[in-house]
Amino acid sequence: MRNGSIEASLGYFRGSWNLTVTESEPMVEKGSIVDYETLNRASLSFDDEGTMLDAIEQWVADPKVFF
Repeated sequence: MRNGSIEASLGYFRGSWNLTVTESEPMVEKGSIVDYETLNRASLSFDDEGTMLDAIEQWVADPKVFF
């Protein structure tokens, strides 16, 4: 990945934490970014905050840990 990004979103729904990690790369036309292509996506659910926080720490240490 040269110019892409890895991002995470965190949500809470019906008693579970949900972490979605997405790796994307820009699609460029005539020197401008027109869209992003999703290369990888992982969705994880956690029943407790401790496990969820451990997963976030792993992701911060290595953004590709879930792929």
